[in-house]
Amino acid sequence: TLAVEPQNTNKCVTVAIYRNENPQWNVMGVQLEQGPVATPLEVLPPQVELTECQRYYNSIEYNIAVDNAAVDGIYYNSFILPVQMRSNPALTTSYNSDNSVGIATDQTFTQAYNGQSWRQGVRSTNNGPIQAFITSTFNAEL
Repeated sequence: TLAVEPQNTNKCVTVAIYRNENPQWNVMGVQLEQGPVATPLEVLPPQVELTECQRYYNSIEYNIAVDNAAVDGIYYNSFILPVQMRSNPALTTSYNSDNSVGIATDQTFTQAYNGQSWRQGVRSTNNGPIQAFITSTFNAEL
């Protein structure tokens, strides 16, 4: 328990830890609360914490490749997120343009089957092989 009076109007506590060797840290078991009564520290297993975080944010990298695409054909990739999102997420899609060939990068077709299963497609701009390296970010933050 740490009791500190705020200086002027600053209502925060700053903790600075310096270490010269191996700058990677794991900090666990810390809980900051306002008020005079401390509540018990809730310690969840790391996999449970990860699952809770993935409900708010997820990023998927995938590839769509077709050997014999038709002009204006739509080609889909289906995937399942690790957990169901907490709400309908905002979706951002980006392409690795150095490796994407024969697709319209300004047109992505997205369908959600539910909060966990998704399907995304790209439109072919030529006959023949196409390839799309795609990163899709799902953001369901508050």
